[in-house]
Amino acid sequence: MNGSSHLRDAKDAFRVNPWLMCLILAAFAGAAVSYSYLYAYHVIAVIYLWYARKHWVWVFRNGRGLLTQPLVLFPIISIVWYAAWTLFANDPALTLQYMVYISCGFFVVTVLIVESLRPKEDARRITTEGIFRTLACVAILEIAVGLLEIFTPFRWPVSRLSPILHWFGRTTDITNEVLLATDTNYLYSMPTGLHYNPNDFAAVMCLVFPFLWLMRNRTGALLWALTIVLLIVESGSRLAFFSLCFMAVSETLISLTRFSWHKLVLLGLLLFVASDGFFVTPTHHPKVEELAFLNPKDKMLSGGREESAGMRRDLFYAGIEMVKQDPLLGKGPGGARRALLAMRGVGKEHLVDLHFYWLELAVDMGLLYALLFALWYGFIAWSLWKLIKRSSLERKYVPQALFLALVGFGMAGVAPSSLVYFLPMYLAFGLSLWTIKTERV
Repeated sequence: MNGSSHLRDAKDAFRVNPWLMCLILAAFAGAAVSYSYLYAYHVIAVIYLWYARKHWVWVFRNGRGLLTQPLVLFPIISIVWYAAWTLFANDPALTLQYMVYISCGFFVVTVLIVESLRPKEDARRITTEGIFRTLACVAILEIAVGLLEIFTPFRWPVSRLSPILHWFGRTTDITNEVLLATDTNYLYSMPTGLHYNPNDFAAVMCLVFPFLWLMRNRTGALLWALTIVLLIVESGSRLAFFSLCFMAVSETLISLTRFSWHKLVLLGLLLFVASDGFFVTPTHHPKVEELAFLNPKDKMLSGGREESAGMRRDLFYAGIEMVKQDPLLGKGPGGARRALLAMRGVGKEHLVDLHFYWLELAVDMGLLYALLFALWYGFIAWSLWKLIKRSSLERKYVPQALFLALVGFGMAGVAPSSLVYFLPMYLAFGLSLWTIKTERV
């Protein structure tokens, strides 16, 4: 479908349900449009609720059967579970802060579930195509911002590396000590896009990758995929790069009967980076050297820039010990951060986030909740897989891309320091549930 059709679908979506579309875009952008702790997402959420209040009342009167289904009920259970901790928390302020985080995240999931229940004759019912083609425009904007940040001095204003970050009520953690210990060219060529931090940006690119890679136009798909490889390599995120490799290999194995030249090119490039020049011709590019997990000379856990991997290892072991202390119900929302603060952090940078969200869930909320979350995540992916098998060729694209994105994000999601307030993750869950509910055949 041509570009004018994409823009027309996006315009139609905004015309039909403007505040829902604004909420979706704000969830994708996260902190990109914000001042201090106030995001555009927060303001739009309030406006949306007023705008859609009649539909919400209708849903709670007429859709109770669907709202009690496990896939739909889990976000509500999560908010209640976090809220219950505020009643007997040792640190009520931090517990309340995490409850707000999780409520904001699961709000967009709940919104998309509720909106998927609009009758077909409802004038405010938008199409799946309208949602994803609008998001495509913002994803392309973020890719463009990332490329500008690599090749020019341009930097999105709300970015960890932005020289004007203080204008937006934030303080940077890029101190003189960090600059003295780091190659500034290495640091300031890292793209952050709309997502403040290179690791967060790389995780978002992993969510975006399947939608571009599964395009019917193979040349276009390859060009977009190569661009995302470049962005992730320049971000220096090992785990995001590994996730990208996993998604590319998995999609190739799943669709062996449709193997084509563009897949061979992408797999060849990923192997080149992962082996730092096919094992024999080193690139001498510092970021490629870091990402070369297949290189037998790789020293990920010792010395130089590899210190971050060593700190992640220490954080992981610390997290395991915390789980052993309170295995069933956990330490409560923010428990991992509270424990690391008490330890004065880990490593030279005194890190106070676990940098492993799936482990953080187990530490904070216990193994019982972590298991429920994993089952919910897996059931969403399984439901998408079943939808792919039932759908016609024309309707497979969205569930295929969402399925691959969720599978890859299981690894890419370990790259950011935490995902508790990572709105694109919740948006991916919400869009998956929207697709499962609206695209059934």
